[in-house]
Amino acid sequence: MRRGLLIVILVAAGGTAAADVSTDEQDAYERARPVFEKYCTKCHSPSSPGADSMAIEHLDMGAYPFKGHHAAEAGAEVREALGASGEPATMPDDEPGAVKGAELDVVLAWAAAFDRAHGGGGMDMDMDMHDMDMDHDMAGMHHMSGMSMDMREGSGTAWQPAATPMAMHHEMRGGWMLMLHYSLHAGYDWQATPRGEDRPFALGWFMGMADHALAGGDFGLRVMLSPEAIFLGKRGIPLLLQSGEGLVDHQHAHDLFMEIAARYTRALSDDVSFVVYGAPVGEPAVGPVAFPHRPYALYDMTATLGHHWQDSTHISFGVVSLGVFTKHVKLDASLFNGREPDADRYDFDFGSLDSYAARLTINPSDHWSAEVSYAYLDQPEASEPGVHVRRAVASVTYAGDDLDVTAVLGRNLPTGSAQSSAALIEASGHVCDHVVLFGRAELLEKLGAELQLADADKIFGMGSLGAGAVYEFDLPHHAQLGVGARVTADFVGDLRAAYGTTTPAGAMLYVEAHPKR
Repeated sequence: MRRGLLIVILVAAGGTAAADVSTDEQDAYERARPVFEKYCTKCHSPSSPGADSMAIEHLDMGAYPFKGHHAAEAGAEVREALGASGEPATMPDDEPGAVKGAELDVVLAWAAAFDRAHGGGGMDMDMDMHDMDMDHDMAGMHHMSGMSMDMREGSGTAWQPAATPMAMHHEMRGGWMLMLHYSLHAGYDWQATPRGEDRPFALGWFMGMADHALAGGDFGLRVMLSPEAIFLGKRGIPLLLQSGEGLVDHQHAHDLFMEIAARYTRALSDDVSFVVYGAPVGEPAVGPVAFPHRPYALYDMTATLGHHWQDSTHISFGVVSLGVFTKHVKLDASLFNGREPDADRYDFDFGSLDSYAARLTINPSDHWSAEVSYAYLDQPEASEPGVHVRRAVASVTYAGDDLDVTAVLGRNLPTGSAQSSAALIEASGHVCDHVVLFGRAELLEKLGAELQLADADKIFGMGSLGAGAVYEFDLPHHAQLGVGARVTADFVGDLRAAYGTTTPAGAMLYVEAHPKR
């Protein structure tokens, strides 16, 4: 082991000055002892032929409790040495990062027990999660205090790039990792056409998550709530060219209950894991990470015009999914209730699991994710009984240090009606510490009936460009508040008579708040 760092590291590992060891800590040490003996005691035990006097001075691992100058910080130092606190692993000296998988689990479980017994601070759970090294084990899963957290999890069972920054608060409580996400926008919306209106708006959601180790795997709970119906009512927010769920040129409010779900993940081998997901309200395996959960939505929460071609199933009242995955590939499938929610945003619209979906996702690196998916939706619109929809989606997402980009293509193939498609590309990025620029371009096709036009059976092509900027202020407790503006220009071609121009425009001014990324 590298003399200096190993010393700091293993010093960490064992140097408790206290002679009394709790049962919990002792049990955790006994489970971790074979790992310490395999990788550490050759340098850090006086009885070892290869013992190093400097290493022993920093951390004597010959007996437990350990001794040494860094004994009091053992738990935190070991995490850092193993690469579980945001920096690359530095131990063992001859093969940094060799401690992984089950061996890493038991050592981190010991570190957590040590911290509980000696008042150690453990990990700073509000750190920038994307700074952590994602290569310690086969699934790119990061271990925190003996528990696994998959940084690729986006919404439902959808993957995002592992490098996607996490805007959330974290705290460890009694073996549970508790997480809070939120994104809130409020402002004024101008949509200057005969079919638009000007009015204030409020958009947003809150999500609570809890993860705990269970039976050799990881068990998680999620609850996601939206206050939009309180502020928007049944009118929704003005958004030219938008349609769906009974509204035209407006985006409907999200249901109060956007997700209530549980999932369980466990390794099947060193290379393969599985996930089971069940949700009274949740998201089936179709499309990319849903638009409210993508990094872009932190700065522009308006729905995509192609929402009902790409990810409208993100609130489905009844979902069961199963997936298998490796470090780079995931295959998941779902049975779900394919009916769109009704206009009552406070109830549960349960129904039979009459629809299905399947998705293949490939993450070739921490910065890229691509998926293709297919779904059959049984009579999704209550206003169109007997109309079933087959949906195909493909998407690519990139996450860089200061740039996030998503491109999506969705196509609907309804029975007894014309096929249509919707494509988008959106990007957001920091141009300096406090300024974010964002933009979205969309091309899509809609039936005249969807926009309540006289030519109900005709397919109309249209496009939209939106761009804006947000200036953010840092707040206490790892939060940010931003002031933003967004402008849009739509291109409607043959719809000039309905919209008064071939290029209707709109604008928004707003404030937004979310945890710091």
